[in-house]
Amino acid sequence: MSNEPNGFAKYLVIFVDILGSQNRVDFQETYKINKIFHEELERNKQNDMMHTVYFRKIYTFSDCAYIFYGFKDGISDERKDEGELFKVALCNCEPIFLRFIKERILFRGGISYGDAYVDPSKSMFFGDAVNKACLLYTSPSPRDGATS
Repeated sequence: MSNEPNGFAKYLVIFVDILGSQNRVDFQETYKINKIFHEELERNKQNDMMHTVYFRKIYTFSDCAYIFYGFKDGISDERKDEGELFKVALCNCEPIFLRFIKERILFRGGISYGDAYVDPSKSMFFGDAVNKACLLYTSPSPRDGATS
C-alpha cells in the first residue's frame, strides 16, 4: 500500500510579493520589511480555531508568501461555502495589507481558486491555482498600460 497522494484538492490561493526588494541594499530597511511581513503572518495564524470548517497554510520565502485556504477533511459538502471561504481569507489578510500600506510598503499579488496540491511536511505545493495566482501577479494591469 502506498502513501503517495492521489490528486489535487480545491484551494483558495493568495500570492503576495513586496515590491522593490531587488533594488534594496540597506540591511536595516530590508530586515524591517521582512520582519513586518513575517510578524503579521504569524499574528494572523494565531487566529486559527479548531472549530472552523477551513484551514490555512502559509509559506513565506524572502519577501513573498503563498497563503492557502481550504476546507478541513471530513467537512460535509453542505457546510462548504466557497463564498464564506473567500470572505474569511480576505478578512484575515486585511491586517497584513493595512500594515503594509501604513508602513508605505508597496506590494501586489494574485488570488485564485482551484486545484492545488499542498504537502506541509515537505513545504511543497503546486497546481493550477498556484500558477494562476502567480500569473495574475505578473500580468500587466491597466495601470501598467495594458488594454483588454
